[in-house]
Amino acid sequence: MFGAPSDYHGPDKWEVTFSWRYQKSDKHFVGHEEQVNRTTEQSQVVNTINQAEVTATRKYAKGWRVGIGIPFLMAERSSPIRDANGDVIDRYTTQSRGMGDVVVGVKKWIWDPAVPTKGNISVGLGVKLPIGENNVVDTRKRIDTTTGAVTLTEQTNDQSIQPGDGGFGLVFDVQMYRRFGDDKFAGFGTATYLANPEGVSGVQTYRTAPGEGQLIEWRSSHVVCYHRRVPEPMASRPVRKRAKYERRWLRAGRCSVCGRLRAKRTRRTRGGSKRFCPLHLRRNREYQAAHRRRSK
Repeated sequence: MFGAPSDYHGPDKWEVTFSWRYQKSDKHFVGHEEQVNRTTEQSQVVNTINQAEVTATRKYAKGWRVGIGIPFLMAERSSPIRDANGDVIDRYTTQSRGMGDVVVGVKKWIWDPAVPTKGNISVGLGVKLPIGENNVVDTRKRIDTTTGAVTLTEQTNDQSIQPGDGGFGLVFDVQMYRRFGDDKFAGFGTATYLANPEGVSGVQTYRTAPGEGQLIEWRSSHVVCYHRRVPEPMASRPVRKRAKYERRWLRAGRCSVCGRLRAKRTRRTRGGSKRFCPLHLRRNREYQAAHRRRSK
């Protein structure tokens, strides 16, 4: 960094910053080994991500700072379409746009910035709020290998391009800098660690390869639900234990199926009141419509 400023603007000041991140991911790895053949045959999956972020920080005395970061994600994912022989014959693209998860945090300079120093270290702790959607849906294109018919289906996008992950998290942040060369230059570094205690989001991934979140399906008399395979999935729990979780989630305003927070609709079912997130509300309606058709 050239020409690092040496002045300190003092406490009780607002600071607003804008940043833009660009990432293109088009290489496949298995462990540390790159799969060069995927690039050669043009079968690689390409993620292109642009993310704008606005951060507002309020400065206080003794180096304390309180800030909020609001990101906006614009991402697309290009995937190959293969024929019966495994050759790539076409590609399709899915897109996700929307506000990401918001981070609110507190930071503190170890040494008072009001006293001129050659360097300083900042430590911070924040909370990631699940504001961004983690179940954005787009149209996927498929070609039947036998008839050549084109099929368009709506599915949730891959989790790598979702604006949010659907869970709360803790953000640990460390920043540091050191001036040299008569304060004309400065070296700096930053490290951030996100701890997300929620292991399963309840959103279908449509991935079936080993280690990529194999999906399981369980049915009750009210709803069809899809979950990732976990050590003790909801499907294997006794009906009585599932009912206990459903009652607890209903009181907390969560979805009765997956436990997500954004459950805004409550419906009366044969088993009592149920609260559903948008995804499982749609699945519940589809299941009940099919049940009515079978009963006629």
